[in-house]
Amino acid sequence: MLTMISAVLFFATTNVWNTNLIEFSSEWRHFQGIHHNETSNSTSQQHNASLQQLDEFTQHWPTLKQTLCPNQSPNAKTFQTLFELARMELNLPPGQIVTKHSGDIYAINKFYQFSPGGLSYLSNNKKSYMAYLRIFKAGNDQIRGNLLAQLNSAAGGTVWDKNTLHELITTIPSSVSTNETCIITVVRDPITHFLSAYNEIEWRHEDRIRGQTLDSTYIPKYRLLQNGTQERYIKFVQDFIQGPSSNGIYRNKPRGIEEITHVFSMVGPLYEMDRLRKKEQGQGTGGMPRLTAYMPNMTNLDDAFPQFLHSNCRLPKEVTTFTKKITHGSQGDEFNFYKIAKKVWKEAQYIQTTGLDKDERSNSTSSFDISRALCAIHAMDYACYDDILVPKFCQRVYIQDHFRERLYDATDNSAIS
Repeated sequence: MLTMISAVLFFATTNVWNTNLIEFSSEWRHFQGIHHNETSNSTSQQHNASLQQLDEFTQHWPTLKQTLCPNQSPNAKTFQTLFELARMELNLPPGQIVTKHSGDIYAINKFYQFSPGGLSYLSNNKKSYMAYLRIFKAGNDQIRGNLLAQLNSAAGGTVWDKNTLHELITTIPSSVSTNETCIITVVRDPITHFLSAYNEIEWRHEDRIRGQTLDSTYIPKYRLLQNGTQERYIKFVQDFIQGPSSNGIYRNKPRGIEEITHVFSMVGPLYEMDRLRKKEQGQGTGGMPRLTAYMPNMTNLDDAFPQFLHSNCRLPKEVTTFTKKITHGSQGDEFNFYKIAKKVWKEAQYIQTTGLDKDERSNSTSSFDISRALCAIHAMDYACYDDILVPKFCQRVYIQDHFRERLYDATDNSAIS
């Protein structure tokens, strides 16, 4: 009797469980359908928006690029404007968009004009000449250390290592024809260049690492915040864009200049070559060469750079794969300065990809805004070194009507519309 009752109960329970399972499965399939449709719709909308952005960028970028850097010559009329556009991305009050501080104006011009020289080589027969233009935080230590060693070991020839481009260019002898003169450099993505350079600046400020005594007469506000924090990095970028000199980041002293120039734009050598070329033309001498070629990234630098050299310049066989490994003290990132800067940049791209509106960003707003501001001041780099892919994040900044219109006002270029 007990067995029969148990069997009946089991059968009833099983039927109830099966019925519930069927109902649950039906509801789950219904939910999956809704979720799939919502996900598909969201993905489709994001895809369409991405295509529309690409179309707009493809349409406007060639003209904008030509306005910013015609014939690889940085347009000085846009220097201050790019920082004004960056301040707009920071949502600063209208009265703080255009700076009247002479120190800030000077510092911003230097941001795009700075050129730290480089290495040059004249062949033994004095018929071919090569100059490598140095750019900080673009493999310079590795290139300089290996290239000096290899060129000095070559039979004959003369090697120069100069701190300014003007000094470097004056090493070109009149005996070398223009087609035997090779001017090259190495660059990288402008945003990651800035992030790496920020890490360098912070590393240089650490007394116990550098063994230096800091000038405590003025400490920028960002350095009062805790090492390796997002707040400190964001404050640095905000203050640098708002007023590099008035906020004490750019200091017109040898040591202060040495530190901050690491974050400067990579177009400085192009600007200086153009300036010297115009000066020669005014004197009726002419002959200033243009940049022959550039490497747009540092991928596999030890092998790629020597191959790049030989494909563009006439150099001795001693210039070959780099074997000398040169490390920099900042590479260890002991206080997470670089890690935090990269995190902020990645976070900003995520915010744009997910389409979060301003309220949803909450504490991430600053990450988003300062990253867009960095895009604004580096539009010049992307324009001059156009083999570097412009990130989608920055494309959205550049296609804004006011971005193009403000540059139009600065350059009187009616082609921008």
